[in-house]
Amino acid sequence: MKIIKNVTGLLVVFALAFIAGTGPSPGKVVDRMSTWSGGVGVLTGKGILDRDISSYQKQQVLVSKLEKVINPDRYVLGPYDRLLVNFVAPQPRTFSLVVLPEGDVFLPGMGAIRADGLTLSEFRSRLARKVNEFFQNIELYCYLESPRMFRVFVTGEVGRPGAVDVSAVERVSDAIERAGQTNDKSSTRLIRLQRDGRVINVDLVRFLLKGDFKSNPFLCSGDRIHVPAGGMHARIAGHIWKPGNYEFIPGETVGDLIDLAGGFKGEASTDSILLRREGEGNHIITMTILKERFDEKLKDLDEINTFDELKGRRRVFVFGAVNRTGRFYLAPGEGLAELLVRAGNFEPYADPDAASLERKNGELIHVNL
Repeated sequence: MKIIKNVTGLLVVFALAFIAGTGPSPGKVVDRMSTWSGGVGVLTGKGILDRDISSYQKQQVLVSKLEKVINPDRYVLGPYDRLLVNFVAPQPRTFSLVVLPEGDVFLPGMGAIRADGLTLSEFRSRLARKVNEFFQNIELYCYLESPRMFRVFVTGEVGRPGAVDVSAVERVSDAIERAGQTNDKSSTRLIRLQRDGRVINVDLVRFLLKGDFKSNPFLCSGDRIHVPAGGMHARIAGHIWKPGNYEFIPGETVGDLIDLAGGFKGEASTDSILLRREGEGNHIITMTILKERFDEKLKDLDEINTFDELKGRRRVFVFGAVNRTGRFYLAPGEGLAELLVRAGNFEPYADPDAASLERKNGELIHVNL
């Protein structure tokens, strides 16, 4: 990100004195970026020498893995984010600055600038205005050098409940993985993320199966993650892309489960499904649900099966000395002659006079082809 300061008629000896690092006088500015020392570190012409940042910060901040490049309009700054600031002037300087625990970035000779809670783009604009109060005719660049590390708490049905170290570019699923993963009792669709007094629902199944990244948000300082025990389940089978047992959220419908399981395969009938449900007194109810009723709400232990689109159609098995053997579905009105065309030519050793047709009841009919 580049910000070019406006040039005014007054030559900025003030700015050049800052960059050159000349001695103090009432009319000049000391290059305090080469001499300041404070609570978090020592700023030099080469960058920041961390003294008081915890060792886990220094070690872990270097290993954060990015899904993609940082979006400066969406990345929100917080304590221990590391920023790279560059002044382009006759004697350019580059500084590595850290957002302090109280949320400010301290610029020697200029004071503190609030960073916590701002996006990187918002901080760049605020930094440009601050620098403009002191210097002109310089180019200013500001980038995120490395994302901050912090601790969040993961509780509930995980292998190792407690605090885990994460970065601002990681998601809820990463924190759960560090806490020992979920177990057989865990819910993966009703995970609760507590943030700033509100609760955000995390649905890892929808994230993994549907690619819904909103269901697995990025982490922030102060987050609390609770993994409850599993809720209600339903089973879907048949001509479906991802059959199996699924946890469902209260209020979800037959159509929601079909969608979550990837939808119907080509050979499935899409106008209805077969629903098996436990009624009162463990009585089993089986019913056909038409497409118009796919908004039927699911109940615990429901079982859904698809119908075969070819169900009810006539089918025959062809074997012997023809090019194509196996099961053939017959179109309405299709007879033996049309079937033989679909089965391809006879093999050279075929004997058309010895063909036979066997009925389902075992009746054998000889056919002279």
